[in-house]
Amino acid sequence: MPSIEIRHISKRYPVLDTEQIHALEDINLTVRNGEFVCILGPSGCGKSTLLEIVAGLLPPSDGEILLDNQVQAGTNPAIGVVFQDAALFPWRNIRGNVGFGLELMGRSRAERKKKADAAIEMVGLAGMGDKYPHQLSGGMRQRAGLARTLAADPQVILMDEPFSAVDHLTRLSLQEEIIRIWQKQGKTIFFVTHDVGEAVYLATRVILLSSRPGKIQQIFEVPFAHPRDRNSQGLLTIVERIYMGINNPLASGDIEYNL
Repeated sequence: MPSIEIRHISKRYPVLDTEQIHALEDINLTVRNGEFVCILGPSGCGKSTLLEIVAGLLPPSDGEILLDNQVQAGTNPAIGVVFQDAALFPWRNIRGNVGFGLELMGRSRAERKKKADAAIEMVGLAGMGDKYPHQLSGGMRQRAGLARTLAADPQVILMDEPFSAVDHLTRLSLQEEIIRIWQKQGKTIFFVTHDVGEAVYLATRVILLSSRPGKIQQIFEVPFAHPRDRNSQGLLTIVERIYMGINNPLASGDIEYNL
């Protein structure tokens, strides 16, 4: 059973009475249960817009999103989101931040503490539950944001350029962390990035969007098991093909599958 089905999604924004910006046009994609899919594309192509539509945070102009064959309208607790900014509450300690979603769901204090502590440990922040956001590094705050999503135990995790605001070494560490969690938890991950190397290293499939209006231009399978060698010829070949696709978009607009 597919985890996410994106059917004929388009998004238009009005700018004047007679003009519109076309952000996305006729996006069709099935994300299978347990997949790790990365979305790539030039700046302004609608990557984050697509993620927000899948999350139920933004309505499409056309089309629909299905989760396990059920049409989605608005947000769904089965779908969790991790943004570029962890957006932690400065007045709450890390345990309180991680358990915030569970609090909104009406879970008991004991359950919130148990699940928050488990999620904090899962992302490598064991012992940090009583710390406050200002006491953590940028990478640690991003881990806490991920823990907040994991604590609610969603079926699908949407990630919008979650590692772009941290330094390079921290980014590599966080990539390893999300792969470890994905393999352990079996979640479906829908990951937006502008980094080609990151996408190929993480994903089972990479979806390349065209420039605005964003369409699916090419789909690249990444048929290598984790752990992966970032410098392997197989991964580097896929990286090269993606750059070729970015620099030489298909004139016809048809989807090309690169296996």
